[in-house]
Amino acid sequence: MAEILIETCCASLEDALISAEVGIKRIELNSALPLGGLSPSVSLLEEIKTKTDLEVMVMLRPREGGMCYSDYEFKQMLLDLPKFLQAGADGIVFGILTPEATIDLERTEQILNQLEGRAAVFHRAFDLLPNQEEGLHTLIELGFERILTSGGRSTVPQGKEALVRLHQLAQDRITILPGGGLRSHNLLAFLKNTQFKEVHYTPRLPQYDLSASFNREINFGLAGLDETQIIGKIDKETLNNSIRQLSYF
Repeated sequence: MAEILIETCCASLEDALISAEVGIKRIELNSALPLGGLSPSVSLLEEIKTKTDLEVMVMLRPREGGMCYSDYEFKQMLLDLPKFLQAGADGIVFGILTPEATIDLERTEQILNQLEGRAAVFHRAFDLLPNQEEGLHTLIELGFERILTSGGRSTVPQGKEALVRLHQLAQDRITILPGGGLRSHNLLAFLKNTQFKEVHYTPRLPQYDLSASFNREINFGLAGLDETQIIGKIDKETLNNSIRQLSYF
């Protein structure tokens, strides 16, 4: 089987440094991972480009929730975009939908027209589309390089059948990048008997900020979670092991 590229999801300089150290070539840069990933800071992007040779795909997403944006939110995306490009983004990851959960062609083309030749990746807004095959052909026509998707299901393993079908339909005109719910225990099983060349996979270690434990009436994190828990850094050992396993796969 051909070598499989792992793209990690990074939310800090430490994540990026760990990724580079174990041999990862490409990352997706976000903030607020518990919210599904939002636009990162320009300064973080600059720091990563200064300290690593990583190919950095930058998330362009102004808020959590769905992908149909107000005029104000879309304006913010248009303002953020050139700053990311100037700071060295190798590509932009985004998805913009209409209220009916179809691809917003007008706004999508506005973003594409400003990319200055950088890669365009359509993120998991794709999983909300009522007709994914139609969406696939639309994104091919628009010139997207990749689609990050779980096949319209909560996790990649659940969406495997749809993902395989999308990969077959793509016919090398666009890359299907499986992402969402891949873990060390299911990565190899998912890839078995498939032709995927890339995966979006990031094992993490739990981390805690104990300063939040001194007044438990206040929770600055997500509702229902331990107030001391924060998004963990990348689990270097597990990521290394997964890379090693894939080399023999």
